Amino acid sequence: MTTLHKRFVAAVLLSVSAWMAPALARQDDRPSSRPDFSGTWTLDRAISTDTSHLTFGPPATQQRQGSRGGYGRRGGGGFGGFGGQPRPQDNANAAPQDPGLKALTDELKTGFSTIVISHHEPSFVVNDAQDHTQFFHTNDSPDENYLGNATLMSMGFWEADRLVIEYSLSDKRRLVYTYTLVSKTSQMVLRVRLESGQTHSEEVKLVYNMSPAKS
Repeated sequence: MTTLHKRFVAAVLLSVSAWMAPALARQDDRPSSRPDFSGTWTLDRAISTDTSHLTFGPPATQQRQGSRGGYGRRGGGGFGGFGGQPRPQDNANAAPQDPGLKALTDELKTGFSTIVISHHEPSFVVNDAQDHTQFFHTNDSPDENYLGNATLMSMGFWEADRLVIEYSLSDKRRLVYTYTLVSKTSQMVLRVRLESGQTHSEEVKLVYNMSPAKS
C-alpha cells in the first residue's frame, strides 16, 4: 500500500470514528440518564396527603379531574387533584375492596411512612416500614409480589424521567404509582391513583425527604 493510500484509509477511519462517537456516547449515557431512586426516604407529612383514613372511592370522571393532563400511558386523561380523600358520599357508594387493593391501601396507611429503595436498572426494590419488600423491573416485565394474603401482579416502565408501577387489580382496574425525583428540593414525590377504564380516582400525593446515610 502506498503512502497516499495509507493516508486516505486513515482519513476515512478518522471520519467514521468521528461520525459514530456521538451515537456511541448517547448509548453509553442512556442508563446513567435515568434518575436513581436509591436511598431511605421519610414521608413529609406536612405537605403530603393524609392517608390515615384513605379509601379509594369510585373513580372520578374526566370533568372532575382538573387540567393536569399528560401523565397516564395506559389510562385516559391525566392526573387529578392532590386530595386523595374521597367524599363521604363516595365512600357510602364504594364497592367492597378486593384483597389486592385493600393490601395496597393498608400499606399506604401504615407502611409508607418510611421506604427504603434499592434501584439498579432494571431492578427496583421497595422495602416499607413494616418490612414488606416488593421486587419490580423497570422494563415492562411483569412482576409478582405478595402483601399479606394478597398476590399482586404489576408492571414497571419509564415515562420520561418518571418511574411508573402499575398494579393490575382486574381487567379494567389498576392502582398506579408514579415516582418522581425533584432535583431542586432533593425530594421524591410518589403519586398514587386508582384507574378504571378512562376514569380515575382522586390522587394521593406523598412527598419524601431522603434520610442521611448512617455512618
